[in-house]
Amino acid sequence: MRTGPKKRSGRRAGPIRTCLGCRRKLAHGASIRLVAGPDGAVLPDLTGRLPGRGARLCPDPACIRRALETGALRRALEANLRPPPWEELLETLRAAQERQARSILGAAGSGGFLVTGHDAVRRRLNGGGLALLLLAPDAGEALRREMLELCKLRTVPWRELTVGLALPSRAEHRPFAVGGILHRGLARSLATHLDNWKRLLSSPEDRGKRPAAAVDSTRSHRG
Repeated sequence: MRTGPKKRSGRRAGPIRTCLGCRRKLAHGASIRLVAGPDGAVLPDLTGRLPGRGARLCPDPACIRRALETGALRRALEANLRPPPWEELLETLRAAQERQARSILGAAGSGGFLVTGHDAVRRRLNGGGLALLLLAPDAGEALRREMLELCKLRTVPWRELTVGLALPSRAEHRPFAVGGILHRGLARSLATHLDNWKRLLSSPEDRGKRPAAAVDSTRSHRG
């Protein structure tokens, strides 16, 4: 009896890219795409929709610097490129990742895929359906410990929000300390952009400093 081709289990890995700076192989979502604008400016393309030839980099300050200093970025884009100073490009990429993270968080909220507050998140963790747990940077130790234990038990990924990115709240002066994303696609995308944003903030020169776009999120949170 003839049978069809054997099906492979698991999710496809997707396209693999090479970082211009370190030459490492990267999964599609783990890289940053840059394109040359009509005026020769370097533009971040986080959605992959901008036209033109693209160049891929790790979301790592050292790789970005190396690609600029060696001329690899200029050669890859093959355009009338006007490469900006390293610090300027780094700040542009940080701001782009922040905007994208805010956009995804906003989309989750407006689409009904965001839950906030200790009780609501705990119910979702215990009952299933939570795709990503989000913790504020200054969430209390007891809350953090409880949530992370539940995440481990339920095999739910989690991320800590970057300073300046607060969970939506009706009480303007009391942002929530914990939240969760219900939509798996939005959860994966938000986790990727948060990871990339934090890596871009890891420059030794900027260690210990807060990003320029950050606002004070050290106010008391409600669970």
